[in-house]
Amino acid sequence: MDIIYTAALVVVLLASAAAGWALRGRLHERHSSRETVDSIRLLMGMLLTFAALVLGLLTSGAKQRFDGLNDDLGAFATSLIELDHRLRVYGPDVEGIRAALRSYTAGAIADSWPTERPPPGQYPRFAGRDPGIERSGLGDLLSDVDVQIEKLAPADDFHQQIAARLRNRVTEVIQERWKLIFAARETVSWPFLLILTSWLAIIFFIFGMTSPPSRLLYAVLALAAVSIASPLYLIIDYSRALTGEIQLSSAPMRAALAHMDAANGSP
Repeated sequence: MDIIYTAALVVVLLASAAAGWALRGRLHERHSSRETVDSIRLLMGMLLTFAALVLGLLTSGAKQRFDGLNDDLGAFATSLIELDHRLRVYGPDVEGIRAALRSYTAGAIADSWPTERPPPGQYPRFAGRDPGIERSGLGDLLSDVDVQIEKLAPADDFHQQIAARLRNRVTEVIQERWKLIFAARETVSWPFLLILTSWLAIIFFIFGMTSPPSRLLYAVLALAAVSIASPLYLIIDYSRALTGEIQLSSAPMRAALAHMDAANGSP
């Protein structure tokens, strides 16, 4: 979708400029006087400044949101590592819970990054994919980890303290998971992008109407259309954190899984 929109935007901008040049040849002399052209260009400058400001804010906001998602994913992976560490400290009685946590982590990697090499081992696998950081079915596995931790019956003060920390940590893990699921959804406002496209089309139309056609202007105009469409491509791509060309890295989750496997003595 982002490639299609970007290509369509370039075509619209070039067509707008061509329409401006076509209209320029039909204008009466009084409409092409220096005073008229200067007034039109003044208004075009105001619209151009406003469009550039909005475009810059959108690009900056999309990048900040993408970086924030990357930070949240790192925090989520860290919480998984700490949860696994607390389970190891608790002892062999919770090996089943650790195995379920490992299965969830591996399944989340395979489901969220289906085009990458899947992790080894046994874990839930799904055909196809749903929008979001992972398929909702994996949440049942994490909920089962939560339930098993709640059912722990520690026999001494040491294990009681560890169990309390485990309950707090698994609650945080579940909260961070839902935060990622909702934040990773596409947030592009297509009506607003269409409005912004109309502003840019008007600017290119006025440029064509007030500028004499030449081969140099044709080349510069084509480069300008591609340059303006590029930030909009990035805005759309950043909003698709797991399905766009620029994706969140699976490295934090893979690091968490590698930590769990190393603690288990897996190769």
